[in-house]
Parts: sequence; C-alpha cells; structure tokens
Amino acid sequence: MREKPILATHDGTFHCDDVLAYVLIRRWLAQEGTTEIELVRTRDPNVYNNADFVWDVGAVYDPKTHRYDHHMPGALLRDDSVPYSSAGLVWLNLGIDICHELYGGFRTKYSAEAEELYQMFMEQDIKFVDWTDDGRSLVEENRLNLDMGLAGLVDAFNQQWFEREPRAGDENFKFLQAASMVESVVISRLSKLQATIEARKAVQKAFDDGQDPYVLVLDRNMPWQDAVAHLHLPTLYAVYPSTRNGNEWMVACMSTKPGGFTPTHPFPENWGGLRGDDLAKVSGVENAVFCHKYRFCASATTLAGAVNLAQNSIEYSQAPSPAGGNTSPRGL
Repeated sequence: MREKPILATHDGTFHCDDVLAYVLIRRWLAQEGTTEIELVRTRDPNVYNNADFVWDVGAVYDPKTHRYDHHMPGALLRDDSVPYSSAGLVWLNLGIDICHELYGGFRTKYSAEAEELYQMFMEQDIKFVDWTDDGRSLVEENRLNLDMGLAGLVDAFNQQWFEREPRAGDENFKFLQAASMVESVVISRLSKLQATIEARKAVQKAFDDGQDPYVLVLDRNMPWQDAVAHLHLPTLYAVYPSTRNGNEWMVACMSTKPGGFTPTHPFPENWGGLRGDDLAKVSGVENAVFCHKYRFCASATTLAGAVNLAQNSIEYSQAPSPAGGNTSPRGL
C-alpha cells in the first residue's frame, strides 16, 4: 500500500453504508499510522481499480485486496439472510482490529473485551445499517425514527432536488460533512459499549464483595441494570453516590427492563413522594432525604442510610428469591 493510500467509492448520492465504511477504513488506517489519504468518488473502473481500498462499487468482495462491494450476485449474507452492506463487510474484516486498539493493542494480542465489543457493535449498530441498506427497517411504521436514525441523518447531507446545480467538489464536501458526523457517532457508540462491558466487570466484583445479594453497593453510577440482567444477579437495589448532590447516596430499584422506570421491587407505597422527616418516620432511616413519587429511587445523606433504605424496603414486603420463589429475601 502506498504512503498516501487512495480510497475509492462511487460518486452521486451517498448512503449510510458507504459513509460509515469510509469512517471505519480511515480509523483502521490511523491505527496503522496513516493519516493522509486521497478520497476518490467515481464509477470509472479505470480509476477505482487503481485504489488501495474500494467499497460499495466494483462488484468485488476480496478482503485481502480491500475490496468491499456487496451489489453483485452471490454477495455475502448475514445469518438472517440479509446481505452485508459495504460498512458491514468493512466491519466484518477490520472491526476486530479497531476494537483491539481500543483495548491497548492493535493486532498484538487477544482480548476478550475487544471480541465482545466487536460483536456488540456488529449486532447493535452495523446490523441495522445492513438491514436499512437492503431496504428493510425495523421501524417502518415510525417515520420519525427513519428520518432521525443514522441512515436518515446521513441522507439529509445529500444535495436536495431544489438546490442550485452543484459545483465541482460539492458532492465530496457533503460526503465529508456526513462522514464527520458519522465518525462522532461511531466514537461515541464504541465508548458507550465499552462502558457497558466495563460496568459488567465492576458490578460482578461489587456483587462478589458485597454483604447483601439484594443490595449492590457501587462507588459510582454506571450501567448497572444492564449488568445485573446480563449476569443474572438477584439484585433488587443499587446504592451509589449522587452525581447531583455530593452529600447524598442514591438508592435505585432494578427495573423490569434495564434503563426503564418500572421497578421490579418498588419502595413501599406509603414512602412515595415523601421527604425529610416524613420519610424518616415511615422508613425508619433517620437521614433519609426523599423517595420519588413513583417509588423507583430514593436517597439518604450517608452510605449506611442508603443501604438501610434498601434493606428496610425489602423487610416491608415480600420479594422474589434468587431461585424465583416468593419468600422474603431476608428470611422473614
């Protein structure tokens, strides 16, 4: 590959898959130490056949020569029989290297976390780009989701029909604008997925070190509900320092759906909406601060107080046992 590699895709209207493929290739090259590239957008085979990377054009899929098209007969299919888009093919072959780099080593050693990140991004992000490019959508009944999803946002960067005739270079300028937006999304999404993976490790350790299997004590807030569900833990409440008030500890209920607001074991009904002395009186926790009126979170001024809120809530009602029974988790 030359010192300043040529990256080639088709000209004309661009879509999410060819923009995302470009972003992923650029990121992979940057990890190789290559920061200067030449972007060529053309449908002339005499031009793109001379490029170092070609995607979404050319009717060739060959990872060894960095050809990533998906329009020809016999194109590679996902397990659900949906063809990979050009972005899907790029991620399939280069994505694992991108993930290993995020965990400290570019193609130098195996990392279970990198493998997990690679699969999560494939299933939670790349898959939907593939499906959309193939004309399928999980949200066809929701126009807002279509327009405000990544594919819709990329499409909005294209030249609109009523605008003046484009000048030379306008298309590429808009393509690069879209790529800048997509790059920000990719970086943020990979970071969020990394946070999910790291939270699972932190929650498992906190659970193992904890003294009550139903009350998880954390040193900070994190995506703990996803971790509890993923790890199949019996946790009913998580306790962690408040990010809004440094003098408080939050107590949050596990939800029926991670990230939701329907608690599996809400605080007692007569706690809902109470504050200060009123809450302290009914909860038995002297330094209780408040309980949300929908009973999915509460707080106290100390860690011990927050833990007591959780434990007293469990004492006050029957909760599912870890085995799925209906006995009190504290043996009452």
